[in-house]
Amino acid sequence: MTQCSSSRLSGSVCNDISLNVQFLNCGTPADPYALKSIKIYKCSVNQANLVTEVVLPCVEAEDRELDREYIYGGAIRRCGNQNSDTGECGTDLAPNFTPGCFILDLNLCPDLFEAGVYYDVWEFVGDYCDPCIDPTDVTNATDITCEVDDLEPVLSKCNQFFVSDQCWNIEDGLRSINLGFEPLSSRFQQPEKRSLEVGLTPLPLYENNVSFMTSIISSLSATITIQTASYEVLVDAEEMCIGLRTGNYRSNPYLLKYLLDTSRFLKGTYKYRIDIQLPNGETRSSPYYNLAIR
Repeated sequence: MTQCSSSRLSGSVCNDISLNVQFLNCGTPADPYALKSIKIYKCSVNQANLVTEVVLPCVEAEDRELDREYIYGGAIRRCGNQNSDTGECGTDLAPNFTPGCFILDLNLCPDLFEAGVYYDVWEFVGDYCDPCIDPTDVTNATDITCEVDDLEPVLSKCNQFFVSDQCWNIEDGLRSINLGFEPLSSRFQQPEKRSLEVGLTPLPLYENNVSFMTSIISSLSATITIQTASYEVLVDAEEMCIGLRTGNYRSNPYLLKYLLDTSRFLKGTYKYRIDIQLPNGETRSSPYYNLAIR
């Protein structure tokens, strides 16, 4: 299983986008009690900007396991080990799902979507709280049942993704895709697991074709190679994921991430390089950057 998915970054009109999320309970990946709905807004989270809503069935605690496949079926799916027979995600009899990880497969149909920024708001019940039973009423408590809509409290969390125009372009042989790199983390402690982050910048900085680059960024494939000063390869072309930097960074709005486990290394100084494969088969490589583990 890969470290993370870059599919959320952007999609294009008339195509599908996979909106991946991971729920955390006190910082630990965990499944919520139930998912209720996913609302998609354009530009801002405002009822007037609601584009579409995916409503999911929600059941009570005693029926939860029986209906689990139904709850997370259809447009939304679990993320976990693949079935060796069918290759479909999460369809084996004893699936090994990744805790808290869900994916919404959304079709960006032209009737609803156009180029721009969108927000997906996930509404869910984190922990089951029975609002129907009065803890002081022990005589009738067992006779009271809850309606599905009474499950509470309902929480909501917002995420972001981008939609570009259709990804059709004409290659005239004159345009060249250039990318710049900016290392953002170079010192690590041992032992720790922390993301090694590198800013990714379409070049020229203020003159690149933003609409063109946005349509292909999510299709890039990035790998990292880490080696010692004597050129002994320790990490050989392992996958990186592509995301967005927090805040408004015009110079390098995109981010390459690799989860670095320093327990795999001895203390010392290393060097790493990033290779990116473009959709047309060409590659771009960064210079070697230094990495220190103390």
